[in-house]
Amino acid sequence: MFIVELAKQAKLTKEMISMIERGVYTPKIKTLKKLSEALDIPIWYLGCFENLPEDTLGQRLRKAKLYAGLISSELAQILSASHRSVCSWERDEAIPSPENKLAVDEFIRTQLSD
Repeated sequence: MFIVELAKQAKLTKEMISMIERGVYTPKIKTLKKLSEALDIPIWYLGCFENLPEDTLGQRLRKAKLYAGLISSELAQILSASHRSVCSWERDEAIPSPENKLAVDEFIRTQLSD
């Protein structure tokens, strides 16, 4: 696919596609979503998210969030938690309550299962 076609399908500029290709610009999740849909390729593949570590709960949660193509505020809504809580869980600064931990574990399981 040519840059012009991809830009049109993804509703991005040719310049943006070019900058991403050359490594001048690191796309945000919203841009990766558009490219993922236009190219029919999983977002985790485009973002190389499979290479992210999974050593801690926070790392697994962040990786699962990115696999799903979400930002922290969207994940907070899914988990019925505050944005601040989700961010602190991702940074391993806090541990979810038992109730939230069930939702977090389920989310991680569904996103990162092979």
